[in-house]
Amino acid sequence: MTGDTLPEIVAGLLALYYACDGSTRAHVPVQGFRAKLARPYKQFARAILKKLRKAGYIHVHKGRDESYGINMTGIDKLKELEKNGVIGSLH
Repeated sequence: MTGDTLPEIVAGLLALYYACDGSTRAHVPVQGFRAKLARPYKQFARAILKKLRKAGYIHVHKGRDESYGINMTGIDKLKELEKNGVIGSLH
């Protein structure tokens, strides 16, 4: 597996996609992301967000509290994974 198809990266992208309802304008706090994340990865939520940000799949919204949103690069990656059969349908 390549670095961008590691299970935690895929789980993180899916969790943020669903937490933001597929919108590139929405952003959620870490708690909202963690709530959508698959159970074995919940304790690594911040580390996964850091990896996703480093890969360029998400953006950070700095306000009173830091929150995160998915960008088009992240959505395109999910569509590529869907096309290759790594994940099921996004809808």
